[in-house]
Amino acid sequence: MTASFHGNGRLVLGLVLIVSTVALGGCLTQADYSTSVGEPTNGTVIRNVSVYDVNELDGARYELDHRLDDDETNYSLKTYERTNGTDEIVKISSLTGHEPTYKNDLAPPQDRGDERTYRLVVVRSDTGATVDAITITIKRN
Repeated sequence: MTASFHGNGRLVLGLVLIVSTVALGGCLTQADYSTSVGEPTNGTVIRNVSVYDVNELDGARYELDHRLDDDETNYSLKTYERTNGTDEIVKISSLTGHEPTYKNDLAPPQDRGDERTYRLVVVRSDTGATVDAITITIKRN
């Protein structure tokens, strides 16, 4: 009976290894995507944006360097995805002057040849006024 159990255990282990290899072998990496980052609308808050990694599991990871002159004012970063010519909000995060770099990720396109365009908008929380914005485009090669 013990020999039979070990034989089945090896079979299960072999199946797990095959499934893991196939699943991980199909993952898309940085080379499967291209990205472009536009210029800030006025550059008063957004200093730099860089997409430093894109993959199927983690999405397009980016850093947004900013400078907020007024530590007393609350700011939000609103992330919109442009779909069929319309910007739809996908996330709202808060920004503070104490943390000059904001990191997050965006969903990459799934199908070859498709692209997704995101607009990151810095907004004063008290007035709702847009103070700066930038566009990130991710294309699946």
